[in-house]
Amino acid sequence: MIKYRTFSQLMASVSSDMDVYADNTMIDDSKFIKVVRKVNADLSIKINKEKEVILDIVNHKVTLPDDFMYLQLAMLCYSQPATHLSKGVDAPKFSLDEIGCECRNTCGPDDTVSICDKCYHVNQHVGYDLTVHYDTNVPVKLTQKSLKYCSDSCMNMHFQSDKYKYTLDIDDNVMTLDGIKNGKLYLNYTTDMVNEDGELLIVDHPLVNDYYEYAVKTKMLENFLFNDKAPNIQQKLQIANERLKQSRVEAMNFTFMPEYTDVLNYGNAKKSNFYNKYIKIFNNI
Repeated sequence: MIKYRTFSQLMASVSSDMDVYADNTMIDDSKFIKVVRKVNADLSIKINKEKEVILDIVNHKVTLPDDFMYLQLAMLCYSQPATHLSKGVDAPKFSLDEIGCECRNTCGPDDTVSICDKCYHVNQHVGYDLTVHYDTNVPVKLTQKSLKYCSDSCMNMHFQSDKYKYTLDIDDNVMTLDGIKNGKLYLNYTTDMVNEDGELLIVDHPLVNDYYEYAVKTKMLENFLFNDKAPNIQQKLQIANERLKQSRVEAMNFTFMPEYTDVLNYGNAKKSNFYNKYIKIFNNI
């Protein structure tokens, strides 16, 4: 069974090894979050949770959720919603109704998925007895630079034709909607690999730990070198780079072990579930 540890536990271990710099308050943990996320991605960790939210569009802008990792589906919910009583406390927070409309049997000239504003109804279950029903949900296409924020199964990657008049641009923390100033945006996304407190998680295993640690140490020494914060570190950086290469080879070999393969299979099952739920019906021509 794969175990995990937190980003702060990783940085405590790194700081213990780099105690001279830590004692002089030269280590800023926040500068290495992206490094650790890159290692997670390199290890093909795909056990991220799936979430659904409806966000407010204000002056063309939408703030990304703090735990956003990759987009799976985005649709505008710009109609005035109707409300009705739900049927009990066990109703999910969000549900999508598949509606039988004509476009389900058509695809674009390049075999892209084709849906219209009536293919899905979004239901937002609020509290014990209230459901908000959005009966007009418009797909949005993505800018080219936004594709890096998409999961492998992101439905919006298929919405590229001119008939989709609303465009979504994703940046580090903000999404920008071209064509609509204010409204609601339904978002289905995978979360960053975090715990219940929102802290970044990493794999905890003897064959992987050094990869995380030397990735951080190498980046740290590079920063010191480029910013002239520490003298005579070229040799240390060279050693760290060599250790990083060796530890990455060990970590990538670990990904072929049965225990880790089980984790990857779980991630692939989640990906297949999303495909079957949202996309497969549009490919049955």
